[in-house]
Amino acid sequence: MINRGSKRFLIVVMVLAALTLATAMPSNAANIRVTCAASGHINVAANGDAWDWNVDGIGLCLDTFQGPYQAILAGSGTSDSLGLCDGLLVQNLSVQVSIGLLNLRSNVFKVVHETWGLALTTFPVATPFLISNGGSGLGAMFTRVLLACPPAGISTATFAFNTST
Repeated sequence: MINRGSKRFLIVVMVLAALTLATAMPSNAANIRVTCAASGHINVAANGDAWDWNVDGIGLCLDTFQGPYQAILAGSGTSDSLGLCDGLLVQNLSVQVSIGLLNLRSNVFKVVHETWGLALTTFPVATPFLISNGGSGLGAMFTRVLLACPPAGISTATFAFNTST
């Protein structure tokens, strides 16, 4: 029997595989296009009228032509609101994220700096975002099961994103 956590992971992997196949394109040594799934944490804390976000995670990325990558990510940013935790939607989410990508086939390491954000998005449970400034793509952060708003609940998160640098 597959537990809920395994089902969630399998669903994320299937979605990422579909994204990879749908968006696969040849890449050169300078540019990469990866589809990633990572586990980690999202910590959100009130800071006056704004919210501070800190994210970290580790996972696997796939690139059809250059092989698999090990990914380590960390970032911080802000939003003006926190979705269902203080209204309805997250406004002006902007998180500066650094992603270390180790190509497991060639052993080449690359660091990518991106902004994950959206003018209007949702929180908790799923937070979709667009990727800009150093990369382009889209993704989502999954956290705060059962709609638990910070500081309640746990900070454990799953990140799913597709980025091209």
